[in-house]
Amino acid sequence: MTDFATETQTKNERQHPNRERADRRHAVNNAVRNARENLTSETGYSIDFDRDVLLAHARNFNTAGLIVPWFIIFTGMLSLTWYNYFHILAWIFVSLTAQMLIVHQNMKFLKKMPDDPKDLEGWRRIFVCG
Repeated sequence: MTDFATETQTKNERQHPNRERADRRHAVNNAVRNARENLTSETGYSIDFDRDVLLAHARNFNTAGLIVPWFIIFTGMLSLTWYNYFHILAWIFVSLTAQMLIVHQNMKFLKKMPDDPKDLEGWRRIFVCG
């Protein structure tokens, strides 16, 4: 029985340095992966962070997209007392169209959820223009 305990102990002692090397190798691989993500990202943050920020923006804008058209219509109706009908109706039409286009782009982003940094940069430009 002593031989089995000694054999198991020496086997564990041999595996201990291998485990340390494996843990060190995994830590180095994670550090290299994070460095690559930071270098490929335009903002210097990780790609996951960029995607989460764009996702939060799209969700918040879609939530606001439910109330903003009512605000546009209400503001237009109040403005009718001071300004020309044609100008106010044109402003309402342009504002509602822009709002619908932005909500449409946000819905497209939420369905696609891109992972490529180049795609995220393109979506960031679309959101900034909106």
